[in-house]
Amino acid sequence: MSNTPDTPFAELLHAVQSNATHITWQKSSPISDRERGDAKKAMKRFLLITFLTLLMLIDKMSNYFCYFLPRVCSPRNPPQSLADWLLALFWLFFYTALSLNFFIMFKHQRKIANHPTEQSCPITYTLQTKASFRYFLDKGIFASRGMNLHPDWQNFTATDWAEILPTATLNEVQQLSQMIIQRLNNQ
Repeated sequence: MSNTPDTPFAELLHAVQSNATHITWQKSSPISDRERGDAKKAMKRFLLITFLTLLMLIDKMSNYFCYFLPRVCSPRNPPQSLADWLLALFWLFFYTALSLNFFIMFKHQRKIANHPTEQSCPITYTLQTKASFRYFLDKGIFASRGMNLHPDWQNFTATDWAEILPTATLNEVQQLSQMIIQRLNNQ
């Protein structure tokens, strides 16, 4: 018989008791209308940024494209050296990567905005008890469904803790929330 926890709550309790500094867990809940509206706004914003970065790429690269098509347009400042071509490759890579990044974020927001209302959607919570450059996180609790949120854990009520922690009895939730608060306050 092993000593591994068999429920999500027991796993989280075991991780908190073992003084882990980076703990994650998931809980499903329906997407609220506010989250859906925020996702739609972010989706439009990311699509606009993607479009603008592609336009900036075309603008930056116009000198180099015109070099290959002299009859269509005349290059303003054609590349003269290897450094010019390397700079062109850098800008090409940079703006392409930036556009892809924003397009991926757009797709993620679209998935949240179009998620059926009646279905639950998982939300990932992260407990970071020590600031970490590895995860780019400060100390605290983070919630991530579409974008990372930093809930104000200092002002959580018992119902807030019950909402974010895995399903358990009220006493277990209260005990675990006190342990988490102590860990976050370095006590």
